[in-house]
Amino acid sequence: MCGQEFIVNTFTNGHQRDPNTAWNTSGEFAVVWKSDSPDSGRYSDIRIQFFQENLSSVGEEIIVNTQDGSHESPCVAMNDENYCVVIWAALEDDFNIKGRLFNQGTPVGEEFSINTTTVYSQTNPDVAMWPSGEFMVVWESWYQDGSDRGIYGRKFYADGTPGTNEFLINTATEYSQAKPAVAILPDESFVVNWESWNQDQDHSYGVFAQLFSNICEKIGSEFQVNTIIQNDQWFTDVAALPDSGFISVWCSWEQDGSDGGIYSQRFDQYGEKVGDENQVNSTTSYYQWLPKVTALEDNGYAIIWSSWKQDGNREGVYIKFYDINGGYRSFEMRVNEEIQDFQWEPANPVPRTDGSVLTIWSSHEQFATGYNIVGNIIAPVGAQATVNPNSYDHTSGISTTMLRVHVLDTLALTGDNYELSFTQEENIFLAHIANLTSGTTPVSGFPIDQGEGTFYLTPQFEGIAVEIIPEMDLALNIDGSYLSSQSGTNLVMELTAPGAGTPLVAPIDIVLDWNSTTTDSAGNFIFPADTAINSSGSPAIVTPFHAWNITDDSPVIMLIPETVAQNGQWDPEERIIFLTPPPYQEQGSNTHAQIITSLPANDLIMPGENDAFYIITYRPLTTTDIYRFSTSSEFILSVGNDNGTLDYFRLGNNYPNPFNAITLIPYTITRPGKVTITILDIIGREILQLVNTHHNVGKYFLNWDGMNRFKQQVGSGIYFYRIQAGRVNKTRKMLLIK
Repeated sequence: MCGQEFIVNTFTNGHQRDPNTAWNTSGEFAVVWKSDSPDSGRYSDIRIQFFQENLSSVGEEIIVNTQDGSHESPCVAMNDENYCVVIWAALEDDFNIKGRLFNQGTPVGEEFSINTTTVYSQTNPDVAMWPSGEFMVVWESWYQDGSDRGIYGRKFYADGTPGTNEFLINTATEYSQAKPAVAILPDESFVVNWESWNQDQDHSYGVFAQLFSNICEKIGSEFQVNTIIQNDQWFTDVAALPDSGFISVWCSWEQDGSDGGIYSQRFDQYGEKVGDENQVNSTTSYYQWLPKVTALEDNGYAIIWSSWKQDGNREGVYIKFYDINGGYRSFEMRVNEEIQDFQWEPANPVPRTDGSVLTIWSSHEQFATGYNIVGNIIAPVGAQATVNPNSYDHTSGISTTMLRVHVLDTLALTGDNYELSFTQEENIFLAHIANLTSGTTPVSGFPIDQGEGTFYLTPQFEGIAVEIIPEMDLALNIDGSYLSSQSGTNLVMELTAPGAGTPLVAPIDIVLDWNSTTTDSAGNFIFPADTAINSSGSPAIVTPFHAWNITDDSPVIMLIPETVAQNGQWDPEERIIFLTPPPYQEQGSNTHAQIITSLPANDLIMPGENDAFYIITYRPLTTTDIYRFSTSSEFILSVGNDNGTLDYFRLGNNYPNPFNAITLIPYTITRPGKVTITILDIIGREILQLVNTHHNVGKYFLNWDGMNRFKQQVGSGIYFYRIQAGRVNKTRKMLLIK
């Protein structure tokens, strides 16, 4: 953050909300907003203020609408000649779309009508302007396309006279298509995004788009923007990129593991996807929504959004910067300094020649009563390098809390040794970082106060900032637990919470080590590994495996209810229940976890020697946890393209794609740990799990031959392969053609 917050509006009676921005390449810009002004005798107005690049206002704040009544949803566009158009929705009998022109900050004529169909309501407009001053307006219209809402557009000449009749933009008309966004591309074609109900699956929104030539002829067919279709994808925005392509952003519900998350997808000028859709927000707790995107002067782009409770109060505004290739140029950064009450409804960031942006949003009770429009200049802050995570030392405690040391200024590095520790006050953890070499404490009392799923980055000190990824709960890490198999076993083993005894998870990891499962002529195990207790509590069940507490280096007692045969030994399809070991027991009947075993659809291949099932837990942060690291040059790694997220892997493009018989999937693991790679069909159902094991650092390749987990050939179509490592996942698309 490099500026100081300032109030945009002059008139402060009532509420000033819903800002929108436009700018030219000289740095001049305009801000429009909705002004609810009951004291003025007017219900609501649209206001505009013009500014120079140095943030000094040009003239006075102007009421845009020339008719009284209710006016809302303003948007604005301008060109390098300072020719400007403001578009909004005005309530007459129903809502209709209005416009007004400005030249050099001065109104040109009266407001004029955009839409010609006036039955029912026309709302939620957006506008984009060609360099010539011609402009394109899009909006949603009720019941005009034969269903609920539909998207309509109309082109206008620079003087405000219509260049076309209004025309339907969406092809699929069933149910609702709403909230359009428009951007004009460098070749003067344009693209329109919108959200569509029930088009990609029942009872949810998806984001769709259509390209048009500059004479408003469709280029190709409408296409889907989002790849993941579960739940809702909505609140979309779009911006043109200098490479003739464009980038779309939207809010996706429950995709990031919580409520709303922000996602983006780059496209070329033909509407073909460039790379995969990308999760923008690092903080996933609660919801993030209302995204806006802006292309920057240096060919990158910035994405801004609202986030619930992330700043410690209600809504806050956050931003992330990217380079032209979609690489991170900054961490997730909070825009608003004031955190009391609501700061939300961000407008598109205004790019500045120095690589920073001007951010604009609505803030409640900050400079005056009610809502007002607030701005601030934000410059990107990102990492130049990172300290090798393999060099960190967890010297005390057993929490699965993680950290990452980002290098922000290589010239300021000390090469010293540091220690991260924690204290607790009123259920809030406070982080402290001591420089062990100099005996100073550069970070003291940094709060870890928003729970899990929040991006915590300490203030910069001595060339670095430390990202802390806290674990707050004690629980089984079912997704992180895995089978490491050398035998090729297909015995189905599912880890669940225990179904017997009194469940009580212990803060430990357990490995279930298999021995040989060879049996004699009577069916008895030749090389038994342990004896489990039966349902009566007696050690009577012979097993070809034993359980070991990795954390405390001690054995774990197993309970096996005999449900297949009363033969005194474990049989496939019988559960393996792990007792909670001392000193974590509260009573003798406490159970930690269980593995449910079941038979595969085809012939059973039993586990064998060197097979192991790892039962992993999430272990909460405590005041006993201490981490140490050094900024010595030997530990500094190039940051690559991963600012603000944990770097576990690189997932390559499969080859060939499309493919017929077999395709190769390359991937690189950059941090050792458990890795899963799964094949999904187009609606997200799991087809096959290709990998579910521990990987060391290195490059890997695997093949998929189009078979599912039942060894059956799947049909032609679109499939996805997804890698999961740590808490990060990535998905790519492939096409099977037969």
